[in-house]
Amino acid sequence: MPDGPALPSRPPWVAIGLLSGLGLGYEILLTRLLSLVHWHHLVPVVISLALLGYGASGTLLSLFRAGMLRRFGLVFTGAATLFALTAPLAFVAVRSVPFNPEAIPWAPVQLAWLLAIFLLLAVPFFCLATSIGLALTAYAARAHSVYAVDLLGAGAGAVSATLALYWVHPDQILFAVGLLGLVGAFIGLLEIGCFNPARLLPLVATVFLLWGAHSAGLLHSPPAEYKDLHRALLAPGSQIEAQSVGPMGVISAVRNDRVPLRYAPGLSLRAGSGPPEQRGLFIDGDSAGAITRFDGTHLPQYLADLTSMLPYQLLPRPRVLVLEPGGGTAVLQALAGGAVAVDVVEPNATLSGLIRGPYGAFSGALYDLPAVHLQLEDARRFLDLSDTSFDLVIVDLVDTQDATATGLAAQRISYLYTREAFRSMLNRLAPGGLLSITRWLQLPPRDMLRLVATAIMALEDIGVRDPARHLAVIRGWNTTVMLASPSPLSDESVQGIRSFARTRSFDLVHHPGLSPEDLNRFNRLETPLLHEGVAALLSGRRDDFINAYPFSIAPVTDDRPFFFRYSRWRNLGEWLSMPGGLGYGQIDWGYWVLVAAALQALVLGLVMILWPLRYLPSGPAVQHKPIVFRWLSYFALIGLGYLFVEVAYLQHLQRFLGHPVHTLAAVLGGFLSFSGLGSAVSARLPGSRRALLGVLGSVAGLAVVTLTMLPPLMGWVSSLSMPFRFGFAVVLIAPVAFVMGIPFPLALRMLAVQAPPLLPLAWGVNGCASVVSAVTAALLAMAVGFRGVVLCAACLYLLAGAMVVSRAPASPSESSAG
Repeated sequence: MPDGPALPSRPPWVAIGLLSGLGLGYEILLTRLLSLVHWHHLVPVVISLALLGYGASGTLLSLFRAGMLRRFGLVFTGAATLFALTAPLAFVAVRSVPFNPEAIPWAPVQLAWLLAIFLLLAVPFFCLATSIGLALTAYAARAHSVYAVDLLGAGAGAVSATLALYWVHPDQILFAVGLLGLVGAFIGLLEIGCFNPARLLPLVATVFLLWGAHSAGLLHSPPAEYKDLHRALLAPGSQIEAQSVGPMGVISAVRNDRVPLRYAPGLSLRAGSGPPEQRGLFIDGDSAGAITRFDGTHLPQYLADLTSMLPYQLLPRPRVLVLEPGGGTAVLQALAGGAVAVDVVEPNATLSGLIRGPYGAFSGALYDLPAVHLQLEDARRFLDLSDTSFDLVIVDLVDTQDATATGLAAQRISYLYTREAFRSMLNRLAPGGLLSITRWLQLPPRDMLRLVATAIMALEDIGVRDPARHLAVIRGWNTTVMLASPSPLSDESVQGIRSFARTRSFDLVHHPGLSPEDLNRFNRLETPLLHEGVAALLSGRRDDFINAYPFSIAPVTDDRPFFFRYSRWRNLGEWLSMPGGLGYGQIDWGYWVLVAAALQALVLGLVMILWPLRYLPSGPAVQHKPIVFRWLSYFALIGLGYLFVEVAYLQHLQRFLGHPVHTLAAVLGGFLSFSGLGSAVSARLPGSRRALLGVLGSVAGLAVVTLTMLPPLMGWVSSLSMPFRFGFAVVLIAPVAFVMGIPFPLALRMLAVQAPPLLPLAWGVNGCASVVSAVTAALLAMAVGFRGVVLCAACLYLLAGAMVVSRAPASPSESSAG
């Protein structure tokens, strides 16, 4: 009988593949759901620690291996049913957790709420991993095949989930995950041969529970109280007028006729008029600017009094490139500034579709005007490929103020503010052209100083000897604008800057020939810190100033594109010790929450993995502690290394594919699918240490070589269409992913001979290490860059080889091989 001592003759292949696909799909879905409900900068942390359920499942299987194997059919299908139930309900529970990342500085209890979210989300992954881990344990002799189906299913699930996000709201996908989980459990009943009507009752009951939760709106994902959208809807008369769903977020347009929206960052206090009727834009609940009413003829007058209008005072009838314009204010401003042509690069097709579609008449058909040319493309990719020259390149308040002000964006990756990106923007300028970047004002200064430092070095890279003559900076009461040009600013341009600032009460920070009496005249500060910082960066003591400054303001690169990380370890104690919590606002809490999450992952992992070793079944191999240590270390090391390589590929291919969703589908789908094929092929290799060492060395070498070759290879085919680039990316992934799929099943086969009771624990250790590695890889990339992450991955695989080389009883196959 299936629930007796005898196992079914063949594993439940279809159920394993479907459940694995649902697990990866659920993980991707959670990145969207948690972005809606909580804070998208913390999503990788939450997802990583939620996957500690894999480690817990290994613990369970280790302690109760014999009993669970005797009831294989019941445990496998029961765990799958619990996954179907808990996947949606865990998210419902997470919604009610009062977590607020903005309150972390003065309310440490928020870290406890963060831990509660981790543990809640661990439950469905625990159930899922119990099913798959039990199959790996039960069919240890065919572990390579089970692992291959697991990875192939996960790859298909990753691709399916990313495609579904194009058209389906995440709430609906969550409901579908629950239903499909029940389908997997039902298929498992059929494949195992333990189907009977009585066992349908839990499945039917779960269907009714999920349907009831869905019908009652419990699976809805409203924004948390600290989200911009929630606060906007608190105003009397506010309502969501339109909503669009896409892979880059859920976009909401808010209307309020009673308390009209007034979105005009950088508006002069001398402005004679404010903006006309507007609709607030929110992406995943975070503010993304506004759509301004435009009749197609009469441009709003307030645009002339924004700080970002400065470059139009210096360039008559320019050809303009606007990068990531959000609601389109920068495009309207370009038209108001006399632009003869405006090229708009917007990576979010859902956002541009909302402006062109439902708000086409409201916005005056902005993107369909003869002078406006819309490009649906990643901004950095456009810069790298375009050979068109522009008089003016605009980057206007691309990021929200709240995320940068609270420091929660510290771990965010941006390829728009790197040294290489600045070179690309400067190279796109015609003679006398200008690069104009508008940022929110921060005090003490951080991001504008980093922008100036980046511009200085980029100018030097293209041959400029005296960057001070090529730069200008002004500030208003809440925004700053930097101008940079490959050509020296003329006296006429300098006079234009001075006149613009004087008539609108903006303060001069830097321009060629600026005198001390011109500083700090209108929006007065106790000390003109921004001017002093810019002056130091333009002096001969630039490097000393950057190193001594309280914040990290050195230019970022494509290898370390963490523009919003400013904290230094050495200053943490000083900020924390300031009276009244005055220093809390100077700390990048997004980074330190990541550190705290990594520590929590480590502690939980140790509790889940090391503690059960005391209760393992006795046996000669298990009692031999060095064997236990070496094998568990081996599986932890390859788990860490696998994710390190995967994370590095994700970042390198994002610029090549130009869309994060395409990149996620290519990398996750490619790695898991080809690793699955590698796992299937591993059965043909001898179960010997020599074979395993050869594979581990190949992984280390291929990881380093392929990522070294990626930039030139991608440059050769970067002009191809998306389908060809996507296919080429998968081909690049294939060799290393294929080889990376071999070490786990091959070692499992060897472990099945030496210490069978360790099999489920090896599964749990590997999964838990993979989870910790996602957080660790992000921290490591901030410190040493993504190339450094790959080198660390190679070292981890080589260290795993050292664990294998260590003296241990040889497997029979190895002994026979000599």
